[in-house]
Amino acid sequence: MTDLDTRRKIDALLQTFYQQARTDELLGPVFLGALGHGDWSGHLGTVTDFWCTVLLGESSYPGGFMWKHMRLPIAAAHVDRWTEMFSSLIRETHMGPVTEEALRRVEIMGEVLRAKIKPRGERGPIIQ
Repeated sequence: MTDLDTRRKIDALLQTFYQQARTDELLGPVFLGALGHGDWSGHLGTVTDFWCTVLLGESSYPGGFMWKHMRLPIAAAHVDRWTEMFSSLIRETHMGPVTEEALRRVEIMGEVLRAKIKPRGERGPIIQ
């Protein structure tokens, strides 16, 4: 296994993850609701830019990740599943210092999202 240390590797990881997320029983409906059933290449490019900025020090992603998720119909269970799936895929496919940083960042993002999600019913805002 190699480290997650190039844009190409990050892009390939994200392509695999999004294919898995599309068909996941819990995450699939959220991803499909937000991105539709068509071409996800624009979104994947943005997510690749985000992770390359975080892990490789690129300046390709100009914003934060939190506000993008504020309107999604997610609960702690969704964040837990995302964290579990993404971390497992990273561990299965890569190893090295950048990979360890990616795993650390996934955990931090999960913690931040869980802290912002408030208990709610079927409707209403999800972020405090």
